[in-house]
Amino acid sequence: LVFVGDAGGTEAAGASQRHGVEWTNFYQPKPWLSFEADLALTNARFKNAPGEDNIPGAVDRTFSGSVRVGAREGWFGEARVRHFGPRVLTEDGTVEGEASTLTNLRLGWRQSNWEVALDVLNLFDAADNDIEYYYGSRLPGEPADGLEGIHLHPVEPRAVRLMVSWRH
Repeated sequence: LVFVGDAGGTEAAGASQRHGVEWTNFYQPKPWLSFEADLALTNARFKNAPGEDNIPGAVDRTFSGSVRVGAREGWFGEARVRHFGPRVLTEDGTVEGEASTLTNLRLGWRQSNWEVALDVLNLFDAADNDIEYYYGSRLPGEPADGLEGIHLHPVEPRAVRLMVSWRH
């Protein structure tokens, strides 16, 4: 499936071939400390489309990882990072979207049946794009055929969230 800007949805495209590797890890050296890391490397191409075999929006590199500290009760924390590598936005590979990296942080205190946590989303206030597409669009005053360009959804700016949970 590929994104179709005019329709605002996806449609089936030609046959593709995808090769890649995924590496998933979890390590807990102490009961109060754990690490997690996931890496995926992928090569996705349309079959039988010489010169226009890139799949728009197919990400070739992703990474997510975290470090968690804290026992069942008391102070706890987690830092999590998510990275999407650059991706081609056109079949001929001439337009490329940018990579994006987000880091989130959580600090809190928990007891047997309640928890208070402070989340900082987009900790470093990255000005990356969450998603990017390349297609033609037209605004008033522009040519009837429209203009080709990158359309995007930026990541949300830094946000702080306080959470209180009660379990019974």
